[in-house]
Amino acid sequence: MTEVGLRGAPATKFLLCSLCVLSVILGSAPQWRHALVRLRFAPHIIPKLQLWRLATIQLSFNTTTELVRFLVLLYYMSTLERIFGSRKFSAFIFIHALVGQTLVSFMLAALRFCMPHQIFATFNMVSAGPYVVLYACVQEYCSRKALRQPIRLFGLQVDSKWVVYLVIANMMFSRLSSTAILAAAGLAANYLYNIDLAGLKQWRFPAWTENFATKWMYPLLDQPSPSRYGSARMASQSATLHAAQRQQQPQNTISAELVENLQSMFPTTDQEQIIQALQTSNGNPEQAVAILLSSSRVAN
Repeated sequence: MTEVGLRGAPATKFLLCSLCVLSVILGSAPQWRHALVRLRFAPHIIPKLQLWRLATIQLSFNTTTELVRFLVLLYYMSTLERIFGSRKFSAFIFIHALVGQTLVSFMLAALRFCMPHQIFATFNMVSAGPYVVLYACVQEYCSRKALRQPIRLFGLQVDSKWVVYLVIANMMFSRLSSTAILAAAGLAANYLYNIDLAGLKQWRFPAWTENFATKWMYPLLDQPSPSRYGSARMASQSATLHAAQRQQQPQNTISAELVENLQSMFPTTDQEQIIQALQTSNGNPEQAVAILLSSSRVAN
């Protein structure tokens, strides 16, 4: 079964804690909220060119209800980090925030200059919160069948994606006019990411940022070293793994790349044990991760 929760997902935990803290701070300071997390395309972007609002508007939600819904979705989205690794997942979040908000600007500009004023006025107010990133994560999560799991809802066994759909639909339709553009931008940004436009999929934060996070941030979040969960792939480790792959190839449908990915996530685990976990899970990487985590807990 696919593991959920925040274990092995320090970047997700950091995002969760940051949003909660910022929402409380900005909620208690109306003047800051008005200056940082309030955005009307006209007049804030055109004609005032207050472009920094496109970034700061993602720092907090307007209401506690929106924040709680986001936290529920983030609980499921943490599965992406355990598959990607913390370094790739952090880059995923940053790229979608940057590209998505850029697309929001272009979409609203198109409405401003190409549509009647009544239509533009409907979408002029942009809802506060990291909606663009949220919709991109939901699209990525629901497109990966291996990440989803069967759960019981009202006595019926359903795919976990339907819970995600239910929560995201509730969020969207509660603020349809102010989130529709954000939803379209998030889905478009995820499409551009998956076709690897301009190398978006390959970009990562510099290695020193991970070293900083490992030394200063992970202890605060009470997380073990990120290398155990696949957040780092050092050059020397990669060379060693390639040499080991040449000596022993995985069996049948177990690809060398998959074994290498799991080996980087569990550097202290024997390659034979990783291959056995993949065979037991029929090549499902998420189930293999769960098996290996269980084995490591028993060993400890």
